[in-house]
Amino acid sequence: MQVKTFRRLLDSSKEPDGKWKALTREFPTLDDIVDRGADAESLWPGEMRNRLLELYQTYVCEWEAVQESIATGLLKKCGNQQEPDS
Repeated sequence: MQVKTFRRLLDSSKEPDGKWKALTREFPTLDDIVDRGADAESLWPGEMRNRLLELYQTYVCEWEAVQESIATGLLKKCGNQQEPDS
């Protein structure tokens, strides 16, 4: 569900500012993270926002790349579990 939410928000605009606005409407604390993180990392707030956008975009892409194999592995694991004897 988390990946679907991020994908929806990131796909809401082609422009980084539009993507950021969509993310912060859903997750308002991201602006606080940028304010605090930019100072801690010696970055401009715009650069920090861009890095966070890249992070979330990478997360969505990487998850989509492995989602099927993870789901298959979990289904196999659940299918192999036997109920304990009573």
